[in-house]
Amino acid sequence: QTMHVIGDSHVMGFEALETYFPRYKISMCCVQGATASGLQNPHSTTLAGPIINEYVEKNVKPKDAVLVHLGEVDCGFLMWVRAERNGISIEDQTELTLSNYFSLLSKIGEITTDVFVLSIVPQTIKDGSFIENVANLRGHISATQKERTALSIQMNRRLHGFAGQHNLRFIDLDSELIDQVTGVVKDFYLNENAADHHLSAKKLIPLIASAIRKLRRPQTF
Repeated sequence: QTMHVIGDSHVMGFEALETYFPRYKISMCCVQGATASGLQNPHSTTLAGPIINEYVEKNVKPKDAVLVHLGEVDCGFLMWVRAERNGISIEDQTELTLSNYFSLLSKIGEITTDVFVLSIVPQTIKDGSFIENVANLRGHISATQKERTALSIQMNRRLHGFAGQHNLRFIDLDSELIDQVTGVVKDFYLNENAADHHLSAKKLIPLIASAIRKLRRPQTF
């Protein structure tokens, strides 16, 4: 059997899930810079929609498991840029982004019942910090780390609700990853490389594996 991991660069390193689920071969579909809002745009810069759709159609089978993880780029950058440059409200973009994400999840859910949706990870880039390449883009938005994190929390609540209504399992890591006092990600989960804006994979993956085990159906994993 296969566990497919589908997402943006934040799923890099998730091959290590094979250690926790030796019955499953981990198959990766990682599209750098992929956004949930761009899934329905065949001409998006990353071509995430066509790439992911083709992967799902060719590779996902009814007995497979699928872990999907998108949305960090939307909450951390794209939605804010569109709001500031084009005057599109965050509320309107939230609906568009979630609609596109829901469509993908529904498509996968029609193929297999073992679908896990991982919560959008909280923003790691602190206000005023510089991370090469990423900061060159994200430094142009005025939203604070706390505001960006609050948006991801809001989106996760909606994703959680959708998953519950459509027989999907939602992995909600917000309570563990986010400091309830500061409203942003706990330093403990930041990447060991200060120049890398992704969370620490070696600390994140055990949380994901534990959540999958708790949510698994009988006779699986």
